Amino acid sequence: MDIDADNFEEAIERIRNNDPEVTSLEFKGSRTKEKDSDSCFYTSKQQYLTIFEALKNNLLIKKIDFKEISYEGDWFADSLKELLSVNNTITEIDITSIYFSKKDFQSLNKGLSENKGLRKLKLLNNKLDKIDAIELSKMLTKNSSLLNLEVSMNNFGDSGIKAIAEGLAKNKNILRANFSK
Repeated sequence: MDIDADNFEEAIERIRNNDPEVTSLEFKGSRTKEKDSDSCFYTSKQQYLTIFEALKNNLLIKKIDFKEISYEGDWFADSLKELLSVNNTITEIDITSIYFSKKDFQSLNKGLSENKGLRKLKLLNNKLDKIDAIELSKMLTKNSSLLNLEVSMNNFGDSGIKAIAEGLAKNKNILRANFSK
């Protein structure tokens, strides 16, 4: 289900009510502040927080696409961490091109470490570096449900790739990891 300004209230109700027809959510290109763009809609911080709260108890949504969203502050990563810590029915999450701060990425990794249901994680083009790779490696040693990791188009460098490879070596469940540039 694509969520936009026209269907926000309906979407929240459907998420809260575990509507069997809603198994995925897409927020591609949403913004939390005004920008000149015809290709995005504007989602307020409060709307995101409402969505995250509704998702905590949802048992049917399997896939969430936050690709290319824009937000300000650490609330988004903290809310996503909280969601991933309690909702183990989400199996796929795309957080491509979000550009987390170091603090935000550490927070997100904590949620990923605690999650027991996620199977596929996309972290493409987030300007992650070797420090982030070390955090990602730690998460990989704790998360036993993840099967597919996509971290292409980041700035890990050789030492970052090595750190992730060490995490992957300890995680015997990963079936696919993509590091291409």
